[in-house]
Amino acid sequence: MLLSNDCLADWRVAPSVQLRESYSDNVSNQADDQAHGSFVSELAPGVNITGNGSRLKFNASAEWRKFVYSSNDVSNVRNSERRYQAAAEAIAVKDLLFVDATAGGSRQAVSAFGPVPANSYTANNSTDIRTWSISPYLRHRFGTTATLTARYSRDSVEGGTGSGFGNSLASTRAADLVSGTSFTDLGWNVHYSHQDMSAQRTGDTTTDNSLAGLQYRLTTHLRLTSSVGYDKYEYQALGERTRGRSWSGGFIWQPSSRTNVQVVSLR
Repeated sequence: MLLSNDCLADWRVAPSVQLRESYSDNVSNQADDQAHGSFVSELAPGVNITGNGSRLKFNASAEWRKFVYSSNDVSNVRNSERRYQAAAEAIAVKDLLFVDATAGGSRQAVSAFGPVPANSYTANNSTDIRTWSISPYLRHRFGTTATLTARYSRDSVEGGTGSGFGNSLASTRAADLVSGTSFTDLGWNVHYSHQDMSAQRTGDTTTDNSLAGLQYRLTTHLRLTSSVGYDKYEYQALGERTRGRSWSGGFIWQPSSRTNVQVVSLR
């Protein structure tokens, strides 16, 4: 279906290349008594791809960096790095079935309490993180009465076994029913989601969230809000289950397009 004439997009490919030369007196981000200085030569070719059509939107970029050091006795540094990110939004069946997908990879700090590198070549306290997600969903409008959205999501985070992050894989099922334009003064919404996550370091986790909300327009600039919900969490790592109800009440005051005040009481 995505290969039909209606899905043809305007594609653009923009290659790039960058060359940098820098100097650091502590190139490997070590303690002062172990610091080494070095010139760093960096070559970074990359590409950006975009596609924009009536039923398909796509954006992706990728970059590979090569590092060369003037000093041979430098440790705790990397010779290369790769980064990439991609996002796509597709209409598989018009006004019914949609698909969102993302993927990405980059270098990130392992611990916020360790030394955080200010460059791309230091290997201290950093690791490669790779993520991807795919989310097909159905959307149906019941005239002007309500809109129903049912979504399934599958996502993954890969951080390596020895990095402190570990790997995780999650599946989420969610449904939202929102009032339509026929409700001029009274708006409402109902939400339910269930997630199953399997994490390498923390085990399995199950989450259930239910929420119903109301919003009443008291005047042109003032709306009253309220909600009730029920949440349930199961953590294998802690060996326990927690659950409970919640509610909120408040108001939204918007006297102009540049002023918006929201007050909410939660429990």
